Amino acid sequence: MKVSGTNEVNMYAVKMRASKGAVHLSGAERLLDEAQILPASQALLRRALNHVNGTADTVHLKIETVERSSVLRVPSLRVTEVSSSNPTEAFAILKRLLTENGVVFVEE
Repeated sequence: MKVSGTNEVNMYAVKMRASKGAVHLSGAERLLDEAQILPASQALLRRALNHVNGTADTVHLKIETVERSSVLRVPSLRVTEVSSSNPTEAFAILKRLLTENGVVFVEE
């Protein structure tokens, strides 16, 4: 679908949330061109209905128009693999690496 008054084509945000009762099981979001909506929706529904965390009793699939000009493209973080001996150490390493890459943590 074209943006009114321009030659620019919209993008679409396809969002999925699966839950069982009040428990969140799975969620995902994709930013896509129109031709990708159906296959992406099918893949997200398959994920929701066959999730390792359990079988959902509620699945929400939402598709919203997004103006392409509003999409901010930023470089992704580099992928780094590190070893740790326990979850506490892993979290400390993760927090240090994210902080070094400009992520700001707000302590509660």
